[in-house]
Amino acid sequence: MTLSEDPNQVEAPDTTTTVPQITDMIEPALLQEFQDTFADSVGVSVLIRDADGKRITRPSQPNRFCSLLMKTMTHDDLHEEKSASLSVRAARSGRIEQSRSDSGFLQFAAPVMIQGRASGVLVVGDIADDQTDKTQIEELARKMNMPVEELRRRSSQDLTSAISLLQFAASALGELCHEGWVVRRHVEQLQTLHRVSKLLNSPRHVNEVLLLVVQTMCETLDVKACGLRLLDGATGELVLKAMHGLSPEYLGKGPVPIEQSEIDRAAMEGDPVYVRDISKDPRILYPSEMVREGIHSILVVGLKARGGPIGALRIYTGEERRFHKSELSLADALANLAAIAIENAKLYEENLEKDRLERELTLAAEIQTHLLPLEFPRIQGFDLCAFNDPCRQVGGDFYDFLVEPDGRRLGIVIADVCGKSMAGALLMATTRSALRVQSEHCTTPAEIVTRVNMSLCRDTRPEEFVTVFLGKIHVATRVLHYTNAGHNPPVLYRGDAAMPLEGGGMVCGVDGETTYHESDIPLQTGDVLLLYTDGLTEARNVQEELLGLERVGRVIRQNRDRSAADIIQLLRDEVRRFIAGHDQTDDLTVVLVKVA
Repeated sequence: MTLSEDPNQVEAPDTTTTVPQITDMIEPALLQEFQDTFADSVGVSVLIRDADGKRITRPSQPNRFCSLLMKTMTHDDLHEEKSASLSVRAARSGRIEQSRSDSGFLQFAAPVMIQGRASGVLVVGDIADDQTDKTQIEELARKMNMPVEELRRRSSQDLTSAISLLQFAASALGELCHEGWVVRRHVEQLQTLHRVSKLLNSPRHVNEVLLLVVQTMCETLDVKACGLRLLDGATGELVLKAMHGLSPEYLGKGPVPIEQSEIDRAAMEGDPVYVRDISKDPRILYPSEMVREGIHSILVVGLKARGGPIGALRIYTGEERRFHKSELSLADALANLAAIAIENAKLYEENLEKDRLERELTLAAEIQTHLLPLEFPRIQGFDLCAFNDPCRQVGGDFYDFLVEPDGRRLGIVIADVCGKSMAGALLMATTRSALRVQSEHCTTPAEIVTRVNMSLCRDTRPEEFVTVFLGKIHVATRVLHYTNAGHNPPVLYRGDAAMPLEGGGMVCGVDGETTYHESDIPLQTGDVLLLYTDGLTEARNVQEELLGLERVGRVIRQNRDRSAADIIQLLRDEVRRFIAGHDQTDDLTVVLVKVA
């Protein structure tokens, strides 16, 4: 991954990334071993301190000469204070520093550098040279039974050796620490990604995920603020969906059209874009508002999902911030996780909505089932049966039996509303209620349907309509009075004849001025009256053939001596056999009246 930057960007040491202490990368025991080995090689006392001057290891004094030097020192506290101060000075300057004690002993401190910052200090000494107190040297020579000249010569050699190897040892230790630091950062980043991945991919709503993304980005990269914008495909605008650390005044600065935001567009199409100083970059849309907000540098990372851009993450810093490559990789990885999490959250919400609709449809199906007759009327001289199979959980077909209180007339209704699912179910319930209400006040089928039509025209949208067949049988005379409002004509099977019951008027719910006409036909013993919706005759097989009225009539004629319930079951079996391997595509409703 590369980083797109502003034209004036130059390479500079990373002075903002937090560098851990040397002990965060190397165990003190290993540091002690390294120090002892170095002290043995140069023949001087060696000590490792942290960047604040505190001791990390115990002093290494590999030979008797160094031991005697340490034993002859006075004012130990003052000596320790000067040594610590020397270490701090070397850590701040980033180079070897030296100091001399009151007795003339030299100390050298070399910083252990990582990413341009000191994580520890390597201190060597105390070493005698030509300026060291001669009285003390002579005293040491007597104690060690050595010539003074040889002692001076040895000290000078030790000094030269210590200085020449000190920088090498500090550099070697720095390289070792840097490798540990890199490994440590990678481990921390992997842990962060793992933690964030678990958080983001847990079942959450989209808004929760978006807020978690910007908060996590701020905490992980230790930045001032973060904002997340998603692309509105309809308007072409990057719409702010979540933010952390930004003021309300800044959030109201104005829209961010993708065509006008070169930085966001570049990040969404390629690699992250870094702007070191927003006040000097002409691509910034609202530079004065950013300055007032206290923003100095920004890093923009594109969000991509399903092979295309969906938005951008904007990371804001309050001071000049040079992002390390590992931080860029982490930001890019977090953005990828965020994009996946956003898509997962959308799917989660869609599934929740789907589950909600499924529950509502299940409830609607139960309600609709109870709207259909729970049992068939027992009318002397007539055998009745019916069934309803919606192609979905709820449908738009329905049938009903309307028995007058005195039992003199039997009303039979079959209807098919436009639309399926919930909309069809609501219109079906409305039509059923209207038919029942009008049947209590009107006698003839034509009058009932006329009033129902007027009611539907007032209460439904222009594109909603219902086909209705309503017949009333005078039980004593066996005369069927009926009207047909645009429904599939029922068929009266008498012997070898099949008589369609047509005439009446147009569908209900379209024209409130429509007047429906009524017809009548006397029924005879052995007649079979079939009322159906187009889901019966238009059932399709795998060859896309229609079941058709001819096949239906064949089943009825061949079984006219059987009960209405038996004929109904045979019709259902015929439909299942015919469409085997093909889905039911329409609601299927059948009412059968057999004259005994």
